[in-house]
Amino acid sequence: GDPVGATIKVVKPASIVAIQGSDFKDIINKFPSIQMYLARLLTKRLAASNDQRNRTNTSGMSGNLSQMSATELLQALELSQKSGTLALTLPRGSARLLIRNGNLIQADYCKKNGKEAVFEILMENEGQFSFSPELPEDEAHAPKIGALMEILLDASRMVDEEVVCDCGCSQSHGCHAGG
Repeated sequence: GDPVGATIKVVKPASIVAIQGSDFKDIINKFPSIQMYLARLLTKRLAASNDQRNRTNTSGMSGNLSQMSATELLQALELSQKSGTLALTLPRGSARLLIRNGNLIQADYCKKNGKEAVFEILMENEGQFSFSPELPEDEAHAPKIGALMEILLDASRMVDEEVVCDCGCSQSHGCHAGG
């Protein structure tokens, strides 16, 4: 829904197709292969743009979600197959994700765990993050919940359809406080 600008240069005559956002969402939902292609394309672009950041921050990294969204952050960790602890300070409290080789093994935020916690984190636009390449010894061998990229794809579908209650929690995640 945000405005987008682009400069396009072609080497020979080309046709351009414009698709309304609502129609694009319908196409993506109807043809998962297109969604996968675009996810891979986005992943490659993010990897290229964050490559330098990942190389210079091998011992850990920190920043602000206003500069690097939670989605971009998790994609960078998945692409680089990082292992460690991602700690976030967010408007509704602290969050913690444990990642092993680009796979989520634990997540906690807003009284939610696992994928549900990640979905809530991805809806936050403000906050601080810090990644440390260490996993707590007692949790380092926990079974994986899922690959970060798969979780991000599920979350992007949910976030697009999300409704937020009066209490600030998403209704599709089971909040009963706001009705």
